[in-house]
Amino acid sequence: MSIETLFLDLDGTLYPHENGMWDLIAKKMEIYMHQELGIPEKDVPSMRFNFFTKYGTTLRGLLANYTFDPEEYLTFVHDVPVTDFIEPDDELRQMLINLPQPKWILTNSDKHHAKRVLSALGVDDLFENVLGVSDLNFRNKPDLYVYEQALITAGNPPPKNCLFVDDLPKNLVPAWEMGFVTVLVGQNEKNHAADFHIREIKELPVVFTTME
Repeated sequence: MSIETLFLDLDGTLYPHENGMWDLIAKKMEIYMHQELGIPEKDVPSMRFNFFTKYGTTLRGLLANYTFDPEEYLTFVHDVPVTDFIEPDDELRQMLINLPQPKWILTNSDKHHAKRVLSALGVDDLFENVLGVSDLNFRNKPDLYVYEQALITAGNPPPKNCLFVDDLPKNLVPAWEMGFVTVLVGQNEKNHAADFHIREIKELPVVFTTME
């Protein structure tokens, strides 16, 4: 099997969620929901959870139910001190360098946040570009549209020659159904839509060894 193109998720994939940054971003989502959209504070946590479960992101759920500027929302929630949580990762950098395929970030976050994270990790020069939620008409994984647009942006490589890595099993499903080689990263149990399961992104070369 020849893998020509890599699509990698960002948050929870290139760095672990446990570093605390995503907790701060989630808190800022709740602040925005209460202060800017007028949602009662007591209802915010459950609503955010329900939106994430149903729509894939809190943003998508809010857009389906409220009128507001999504770019303003994204700027607010991602305004966090990234370098307080993330530092250069030389091991990650060398692993990515050793994989010769063109690499794309496919994230439900916005491009500005993604680029800040990649810069903090010291790997921003190793990716072709970032496909963020703003680039995808505010549609997000696991919406099939996202994967179709990712392929178009990358020059229409055959899905069977593409590898997609994510930390959420539900985000792997459309890619797997399209024929991507899928990799689940993190502590989640192996899912039917995951061709491979690794505990951390630095184990990705093992996937390629297994396919040989």
